[in-house]
Amino acid sequence: AIAAMSSGDVDVATAEDSGIASLGDILGLVSTIKSPKVTSVVKSGASTEQVIFNFRSTSVFSTERNNQDPAAALAVRKAFLNLVPKNRIITGISQNYSVVSSDSLVFSSGMNYYASSVSENGLTEYLFQDVEKASELMEASGLELPRKVRVVFDTDNPRAQAAWILLRERALSAGFKLKDLSSQDPTQILASGEFDLYIGPRPVISLPSENVFAITSSAIFGYTSAAVDGALEELALADNQRDRGAALAKLDKLLVADAYGMPLYEVPSLLLYADRIEGFVPSAHADSATWGYQNWVVEPTPKG
Repeated sequence: AIAAMSSGDVDVATAEDSGIASLGDILGLVSTIKSPKVTSVVKSGASTEQVIFNFRSTSVFSTERNNQDPAAALAVRKAFLNLVPKNRIITGISQNYSVVSSDSLVFSSGMNYYASSVSENGLTEYLFQDVEKASELMEASGLELPRKVRVVFDTDNPRAQAAWILLRERALSAGFKLKDLSSQDPTQILASGEFDLYIGPRPVISLPSENVFAITSSAIFGYTSAAVDGALEELALADNQRDRGAALAKLDKLLVADAYGMPLYEVPSLLLYADRIEGFVPSAHADSATWGYQNWVVEPTPKG
């Protein structure tokens, strides 16, 4: 895309970190383009890097694999969340570029109800890695240890690779034995249900472009909850922003209480655009190359 922008064949492009090039690498290449003038915008908030459990019957975190006992399955998930070294993951990623910590499963940091939801949703319980607490929960479970956990992530996602390396360091001490199921195309593994944990980006579910109601009908993660369905019903009936915000905050709290997963940080996105586009306004999260196109006026590319 950078070469195409340099030659004038492409005027707008978006990018994220990949195994091929980091955002820093891409920005370095952009700085070498002399003509046309290319502006870069880095923003976040459309998606977050997350650790999410598989709730389907084949998963070690499911009720079915924990003696048909929902409380036992919840304890195992909470134990694993205590193992996640969130602060260390963020510190490691921040060596490459600035990232914003995500402390909500529903909101991004720029949203109106983020701060109030974060203060009450319960994720502060997992602010720091606590291997001792994880180990105590697993020993109290009475299950055969270590519990084998199949972890899937995209090998082209360097962020997930970094999280995987840190996560496995203390896993055995906490009562878990991790198995790497990473793939260049993890969609087949996710669809099969033959995994226990996913590391990777997920869209912020409260954005207007997302279907928040699908959270309890996901064929991939198999999560179901009568309490969450109740909060979603309240959300559907909300007729003003205040009630909608309250319903989403309730949803956030319920997901944390059920140990649905853990948000790590907001995934930065890079937007590039050439100066020959008049009226160009970057999308709110720099994640769309076509947002507001109806307002653009594109100057002809000079010949010769």
